[in-house]
Amino acid sequence: MIGWSRARRRRPAAAIACAAGAIALMAGVLSGGTAVAQVRTGASLHGAVVQDATAVSVTITAVTPQILRPGDDLTVTATATNTSTQTIQQPRAAVLLSRTSLSTRYSLDAWASADPTSSAGTSLRSVAIPGQLDPGASATVQITVPAASLGLSAQTSQWGARGLALQVLDSWSRVGIARSFALWLPGDQPARTSVSVLVPVTRDSADLAAEASAATDTAGTGSSASTPTAGSTSPGSGGTPTDGTTATPGAAATFAPTGRLASLVALSAHRPGVSWAVDPALVDAARGAGTGGSSWLTALDAGAAQRDVFALPYADPDLAALAHAGETSLAQQADTLTSALPWVNETGALTGLQLAPDGTTDAATVDLAAQLGASAVVVDPSALAPTELTYTPSSRATVHTPSGSVAALVPDATLSDLLRAPAGSSPAVAAQRILAETAVITRERPGEERHVLATVGRDWTPVAAVAAAQLDALASAPWVVMEPLSKLISTASPGVERAPLPTRVADPSELQAPDVATIASAQRALVTFASIVHNPAALLDGVQESVLGPLSVGWRGDTASRASAMATLLTDLRAQRTGLSIIKGSNVTLISQSSEVPISVRNTLDQDATVTLRLKPRNSCLAVPHAPTVTVPAHQTVSFRVPFDAVASCNVVVDVSLLTADGTPVADSTQFTVRVHADWENVGTAVAAGLLALGLVVGLWRTVRRGQTARRARMRENQQAGT
Repeated sequence: MIGWSRARRRRPAAAIACAAGAIALMAGVLSGGTAVAQVRTGASLHGAVVQDATAVSVTITAVTPQILRPGDDLTVTATATNTSTQTIQQPRAAVLLSRTSLSTRYSLDAWASADPTSSAGTSLRSVAIPGQLDPGASATVQITVPAASLGLSAQTSQWGARGLALQVLDSWSRVGIARSFALWLPGDQPARTSVSVLVPVTRDSADLAAEASAATDTAGTGSSASTPTAGSTSPGSGGTPTDGTTATPGAAATFAPTGRLASLVALSAHRPGVSWAVDPALVDAARGAGTGGSSWLTALDAGAAQRDVFALPYADPDLAALAHAGETSLAQQADTLTSALPWVNETGALTGLQLAPDGTTDAATVDLAAQLGASAVVVDPSALAPTELTYTPSSRATVHTPSGSVAALVPDATLSDLLRAPAGSSPAVAAQRILAETAVITRERPGEERHVLATVGRDWTPVAAVAAAQLDALASAPWVVMEPLSKLISTASPGVERAPLPTRVADPSELQAPDVATIASAQRALVTFASIVHNPAALLDGVQESVLGPLSVGWRGDTASRASAMATLLTDLRAQRTGLSIIKGSNVTLISQSSEVPISVRNTLDQDATVTLRLKPRNSCLAVPHAPTVTVPAHQTVSFRVPFDAVASCNVVVDVSLLTADGTPVADSTQFTVRVHADWENVGTAVAAGLLALGLVVGLWRTVRRGQTARRARMRENQQAGT
């Protein structure tokens, strides 16, 4: 009995082992996968099963086809890596599909971000992974699900996104999972949604900081260096150097073939559905950046011929910072510089687009765009959120400001986030997700034409393979029509109620209003100084461009370097306001009521300078009738005599200044002391008159005396003769 009982206990165990082996063998045969199923026996069969659902990292590397149609087999390829410290003794992989259509964008996000232990649909096919999966080991799995096993409805109305997953198991315990989407399209003519993609081609903080650092290093060696983002070109020169210093020293790195800007252009140059927003200062800089800059500019020009290109305000200044500082003139200056560049006309680039900085967009910023006459302003995706809406509206809105109405383009937050940062997704998963998003958007209102915008940040560094897969998926999706941004701008705003913009919100990283005001004031001071020369434009060449440098939005990512760049700019502007000086003379003693004081002026500028020479006594005992206007030749020192009137005797300090026509000082003032003795002239005259009178009296006395002496002599002679 005992032996029989033991035998009976052993038989079920053996039967279970045989059944498990048979099931595993059948699964491997039926799976269509490339991995070979193995029957586990001995120690491996009885090894501990891993219970951690995150022990294996799974990456889906291909979903073929991207869009399933009736009769298509579905093939999913993935890589499984054991990231735990335990060995996966009996690894298996399975494809799962949720046959329920995902009809809302919330459901897409819920599926993609579900917990690793959550349900992932129906298992369609599984395959055994050969051998065991040791810690750190990886295996590639490819599973093909026959069309007949998909079980999807052939009704046209059932098209759209379905949840797709590939899981790895240890025996039958999940140890890893990756989620994606399958796109099902049983019909041929789904509804369509227009999509515009905007890529800013601008400097980021790394580009700006590198150029500023290189410029500082070059300046330290005695070379001429200009402020980053501008160079020393005149706006009408098309980027041609005017003094040999156009290329900022760090520009070569900015336009390197392996750099960020090169990858931006290369990624989208052959995808005409992508619109560009280009900072024209980059065009100027590229023309002086050697071979790398020339190659980049060639690629930019070639790509520009196939798409909408918007020329941003020169140097891409921070629209929000300018609005908060009330410095409209600087914003207008950036627009004017852009319009004057030949490159804009040569490429047919569009102007009038304002691109608000990332972060909260406020009413003050949009109002400034309206003041500038912008055709449209791209706001942050978080702005102007629709209220009480259950579908995705078009990205076009109209904002009414005190300065007028302006078109506001509101990027779709999710699509933009997927393009900006696909969260480490593989190209395949990123492409499927963006297809799923646009499919759900289209299904929301199939009878209504809508146009949505997706954009990326100014600092976007694309993962080329991922971004290319996303853009190609958009271009090939039957329910998507890629449209240029200009078409979105030209459409009418839908009647959608949106949340109002906040009145004023300053981002901590933006250049603060007092700093903006300081830059504007320094520029105005230099413009005023330039009025003293015959050709002010020569003195101001490149100044407008350089002033905009520290205002670039790109600096928000590196405020410390921006502060340094601003200090350098202000130092340079102050240095350019020098060249005239008053040579301090010695103290003067004056004894006349009217006379002239000599004043010497030195001009080290390359041009003649015309200034007003003002002498201002600190005491009313000395008066200067007028301030003469004098011209000092270039590279010369000239002495001028300034008339004065002495009112009374005193010692008076006289301040000497050189002024522009409007009375602005253009050189450091100096001073000297005048000792005024206005009565000395009268005393001297009296003394002289007295001396003259005395001389006359003496002369007369002597004359009389001589006459008397002569008569006496004749009388004696007569007396002697008579005797």
